[in-house]
Amino acid sequence: INSPAGIKLTNYIDKENIVISGEIGLNKPHPSFFEYALHAYNLNPEHCILIDNDSLNCASAQECGIKAIHFNGDVREVEHELEKYN
Repeated sequence: INSPAGIKLTNYIDKENIVISGEIGLNKPHPSFFEYALHAYNLNPEHCILIDNDSLNCASAQECGIKAIHFNGDVREVEHELEKYN
């Protein structure tokens, strides 16, 4: 995954902690995808943020208690939204 600035985002992610829908047989935007990730990694949804370019995925994550930021291509807007969550 590359950002518009050419930064390889996966350099900042622990590859052992990536949920790949094809491997678990669940797809976004179905809430079961997000519930799987929360349970598999023992995560509190209040401590999670989804950044996604699909508003349906964002809405589904929010139904599961996960904060969501709709990415529309503007990295600065995502940074601004992340600042709101500290």
